[in-house]
Amino acid sequence: MYTLGVNTALQTSAICLCKDGEIVKEKTWNDQRRESELLLPAIVEMCEGIKIDDVLVVKGPGPFTGIRIGVVTANAMAQNMEAVSLHAISTFELLDSMAAGNEYDSVILNAGGRTIFVYKNNFVETVQIEDLKDKKVVADLTEKQLELIDMNIVIEKNLLSFAQVCAKMSAGEDYEKYLVEDLPLLPYYVKEPSITL
Repeated sequence: MYTLGVNTALQTSAICLCKDGEIVKEKTWNDQRRESELLLPAIVEMCEGIKIDDVLVVKGPGPFTGIRIGVVTANAMAQNMEAVSLHAISTFELLDSMAAGNEYDSVILNAGGRTIFVYKNNFVETVQIEDLKDKKVVADLTEKQLELIDMNIVIEKNLLSFAQVCAKMSAGEDYEKYLVEDLPLLPYYVKEPSITL
């Protein structure tokens, strides 16, 4: 069974192809401004000649455009390719899985400017970056935000890759809890975007 993983929720975007819990191929890039140009051609190249059985997508939160592109692509594949199922995880769940086996206090994400989302025990709160002290965290922050972090904060660096998480999840017993039953999947935002359609 082939699983295509799609992650456009972090600063480093990634796609991967896994089969029966093993990584077959993976690709990463750091260019969120060109996500719409890069994602689909990378998927086509990676999956050429292979029948995809399901897609695991990171549904957010994350960069507005990146999340929408990843989720729309995953929805299109699930709705238009025969027998392709869609599974989705949040960015918080992804980072939590990437840090598997490490001890840390919380997962933190960029919420814009000096604000961050703090995720712990399935609860999300919004705090100013200066207010986060004496913690060991798993983080996806901008360079500017990293400069603002108090020296008492330790960022966990020993993380699994997105492809490793995708391979492990797709072969796991609880993978079906991430199955999206009702399409289309909508992006997950902690706070609603100021842009509307």
